[in-house]
Amino acid sequence: MKNLSFENLKKDVETFILTENDSYIDSYIEFIGYFKNLDWIEKHNLIIASHFVYGWMPTIIQLDTKNVDEVLSILNGVKNGHSATESELEIIKQCVNNSIVGTSKLFTFYKP
Repeated sequence: MKNLSFENLKKDVETFILTENDSYIDSYIEFIGYFKNLDWIEKHNLIIASHFVYGWMPTIIQLDTKNVDEVLSILNGVKNGHSATESELEIIKQCVNNSIVGTSKLFTFYKP
């Protein structure tokens, strides 16, 4: 990380070119659309969404769905305007690979 500096970051930003047909950008838009079009999240949606979130990450997901009803209740509450508490985020984290990063990525698409 010795090459990480504001100067290098600025240079990278200034020379960044967004290419056409960028699957990373295309998938981001599709992931957001997936959640936007859901009125209610079910276990089926959680499993699909968690896997496509992990498609962006270098780790294979392990879902722990033993508390899926509670996870879905929290996610649907957030979709309807509730702000998740730290303990609720912990419950979702335990479900999604026991990863706060995975939980964060899930929310990145679920509630951008």
